Amino acid sequence: MSQNKSNDIEQIFLYQQWLHQRLNEYVKSSRPPKLHGREVIMPPKQYGAALMQAYLGNASLAWIAECTEIPLSLLRQWRQEADFLLIMDWSKSIFAADFQEKLVLTDYSAVQCYYISAEVSLLENSLRVTIRSPLYRYFAELGKRLISRNKNNLDLSTYDIRLFYRFFLFFLSLEHHWPSQAGHTINEDFIPLVKNVIQPFLEQKEWVGTALKTIQQAAPISIIRLQLESKLNETFKSFL
Repeated sequence: MSQNKSNDIEQIFLYQQWLHQRLNEYVKSSRPPKLHGREVIMPPKQYGAALMQAYLGNASLAWIAECTEIPLSLLRQWRQEADFLLIMDWSKSIFAADFQEKLVLTDYSAVQCYYISAEVSLLENSLRVTIRSPLYRYFAELGKRLISRNKNNLDLSTYDIRLFYRFFLFFLSLEHHWPSQAGHTINEDFIPLVKNVIQPFLEQKEWVGTALKTIQQAAPISIIRLQLESKLNETFKSFL
């Protein structure tokens, strides 16, 4: 596998991929989508721009205009239109559910989780919270249950261990990009659990934090934003 192909696999942005998929479906659909019983009829570029509003977190509307090559004045005009706002609101709940499903079912590498969490930190605040809150509650409850069972010398479920580790990689990475009060629990309770129980069970000899520190130095958020911008620009050029 070439170095560029390998980098592409590691540089994974789940919202960008989801947006790409939604745009593909929109362009190829024979009939307009219905949201809350209303048909949404607009040019693909406008539909894509509505989905791009999810990045109005640490990113500006001017950044979205640059990524999409849509005039800033036109984006401001569209943001006043009812259907545009409807798609913005709809996309948040749909993507949050899709994100949660992927994190539960997929074994992402530590580097992939670093990129995934970096993109989450760039999303609009209410969307970040919608993604993070239910996942963290599940993660924390699962971690406490594993700690308790291990302390009492009870068998640990292989499924629970693998699921916890998926969550752990994501939240450990997210703390780097978007620090929270959860960082204390992760550092005091869950890092020892992973080092002493989870990684030995999974037969992983190297502490995962080492890989995360390496990628943190190699790919600061400024570099990640440029990589994300390039992928978003490619998405819009593919369909529009």
